[in-house]
Amino acid sequence: MNILYLITGMYNSAGMERTVANKANYFTSHGHDVTIVTTDQKKRPYFYKISSKVKTIDLRLNFSDHDNCNIIIRTLFFWYKKYLFKLRMNEILHRNDYDIVVTLILKSTDFLYKIKDSSVKIVEHHFSREHYRLLHPSFTNGFLVRLAYKYRDYHVIQNLKHYDCFVVLTKEDAMAWGKSLSNVRVIYNSIEYKKGVIADLCNKKVVSVGRLEYQKGYDLLLPIWKQVVKKHPDWNLVIYGAGSLKENLEIRLRDMGLENSVSLCPPTADVESVLLDSSIYVLPSRFEGLPMVLLEAMSLGLPPVAFKCPCGPRDVIIDGLNGFLIKPGDSDAFAERINFLIENPTDRKIIGKESKKSMAAFSHREIGGEWEKLFNELLSKKT
Repeated sequence: MNILYLITGMYNSAGMERTVANKANYFTSHGHDVTIVTTDQKKRPYFYKISSKVKTIDLRLNFSDHDNCNIIIRTLFFWYKKYLFKLRMNEILHRNDYDIVVTLILKSTDFLYKIKDSSVKIVEHHFSREHYRLLHPSFTNGFLVRLAYKYRDYHVIQNLKHYDCFVVLTKEDAMAWGKSLSNVRVIYNSIEYKKGVIADLCNKKVVSVGRLEYQKGYDLLLPIWKQVVKKHPDWNLVIYGAGSLKENLEIRLRDMGLENSVSLCPPTADVESVLLDSSIYVLPSRFEGLPMVLLEAMSLGLPPVAFKCPCGPRDVIIDGLNGFLIKPGDSDAFAERINFLIENPTDRKIIGKESKKSMAAFSHREIGGEWEKLFNELLSKKT
């Protein structure tokens, strides 16, 4: 098969970039041709390693270049670049004989299906149905704002109906989209599952990995950790990530007297080593898609504690068996579960083993096989 992935960029350390890298490497190792097309790479290196067999193309559109301009200039440049986007994708798809085209860029969905090449076209979505509203809580205020959101949502749905398949990451999210679409399929993110590799859970370290942004909820985690460290001053919390809230979080943790027990570290490509050096994984997110690092932490035997946010954690964590799910906003319960795992090392290891066992179904082999099955099914329908 000849497969094309369309994504904004591959320079970030986020889960979406990691999943594309994982799939590109999997498919090339199984004899398929893979091309990754980006719109905003700007000659930056790929954060995650990809096979030398993977072809890469950057369209040099750089949509974000005019984000700081006034709204008129920003809008004019957006539509001009959108026009170029259509032209360049049309040229690429007609010049190459792709069997499968998978886009992870929502703003491509209003035109990509209109390009009349012979490929199967799939939209892969890494955010929940409610992502945009949750990212902008102000959307719940004001009639005009709600009307604009409904208008946008209506057009997104109308575009998605034209695709051969719309793939989401969780059953929870599929139910939400399924109320409006009939082409929804769930395929989880995949991880490198190493059967014999498991953390010993002996280090007095709690870890979290993610962008330092509103979505990830690290502002919620600091007061939770303050409760934990009162009882267990010899334990440390380490957060790996970068983002716009870094300075704010640094100020807050100093104001809370947590500078000696909380470390904010830059993103790392060697996530496995970071996780193996820790004993508990925490996910304080307000909302998710399906967090990659949660899956990786569980695959290495770390017991997770996570808010039961939309969407993701409840698809993989069975509360009390392979981790703990906490009602969103219940900081006391979150702290209590961390304390339980700290104070009960035997239970910590039992839950960690269950956590690892449950992740076998998320291996590259299992999930890659699901994608190949979907591709073959859609190609068969096409012919």
